[in-house]
Amino acid sequence: MTTAAVLLRLPLLALLWAAPPLAAQDAAAADPFDPQFEFDDAVPAAWQPFVDLRLRGDHVQGLPGGRDDLDRLRARTRAGTRFVAGERWSAAVAVEAALGTDDNADNIINNDVEVSDDLNLDQVWVAFQATPALRLQAGKAPLPMQLSPMLWDADLRPTGVALALGGTRGLTDRWQLQAGWFAPDPLDAGGARVGIVQGAWHWNEGAAWGGGAVLTGLRFESIDTLARAGLGRGNAVAGGRYATAYEPLDLQLYLRRRDERWPLLFNLDLVRNTAADSERDGLRASAIVGDRNRAGGWEFGWAWERIQRDAVLAAVNDDDWWFHSRMRGHMPWLGVGLDSTWSLRLAGFVETRDAPRERTRRLLLDVEARW
Repeated sequence: MTTAAVLLRLPLLALLWAAPPLAAQDAAAADPFDPQFEFDDAVPAAWQPFVDLRLRGDHVQGLPGGRDDLDRLRARTRAGTRFVAGERWSAAVAVEAALGTDDNADNIINNDVEVSDDLNLDQVWVAFQATPALRLQAGKAPLPMQLSPMLWDADLRPTGVALALGGTRGLTDRWQLQAGWFAPDPLDAGGARVGIVQGAWHWNEGAAWGGGAVLTGLRFESIDTLARAGLGRGNAVAGGRYATAYEPLDLQLYLRRRDERWPLLFNLDLVRNTAADSERDGLRASAIVGDRNRAGGWEFGWAWERIQRDAVLAAVNDDDWWFHSRMRGHMPWLGVGLDSTWSLRLAGFVETRDAPRERTRRLLLDVEARW
């Protein structure tokens, strides 16, 4: 699709975000076990509209196979509402609209997880807070588990069911146990399923310094539909079938410093595909200083990834990185909060494939807004 064609279709996006909602609530960010998150007892039923907009410029050079450099523009907005009924019931429904200067037919070779031009149901889910410690959720929603970009793309909206159990120990420590069964459907390639079990311990929450550990087991099933759809993306595939099963065991460690102006966050993520005999390990390290989601806030970040061939299922991990497996690379970025609604991020990627050892560079400019 040409740039002119995209501009002609931008009114479709404008209909979804031109009018600011009556209330601001990002349903994807709500954590039922966060001590700062509570249902409002004074309001028995409340509608909480939300809008999420992203405008992206994308430049990639050094593409495999001698491809020409890639330049494209993409726009995406999500608009919906969350409904909270007392202390127990909540639900949400949202639609997503997307436009791009590239074609949907190119999303496979461009290693995307979402199509460029689309209008779809982004989420529809219902949740029941059975007790202060137990929450049940069913429907199409952001993944409720905490996974790093090495394993999961946060833009995916899997359909499934989840159970979460959590509580506190003492005044500052918090624990979580979660389990779920989901259909990830990257690029609408249906059929695959994933079961996830996760346990987490968060230490010294609310204090100046804190940290935690998150241990996750995943089991993917019926994934050959992804291979036949062309989503192997560096994983070992032969005859339309994956050469190995994918049962990753993932450990995330983090250290956090709370500060109004310059918060710090350090993350280390280690993964091993326990179903593979070789080429099965991955590592991601990252550091973030500042917060671009605050008005006038600056953010500086860096991430490094090393993913062996069969460490993770490459069809569902983060597509900000060009390569999804058999790679190593750096990602520095700079962000700034223009005000309480708008923010900007400039991110660079330098990635090297395992073989042949060719270097690919990518530059992403994101303008984001949330109401």
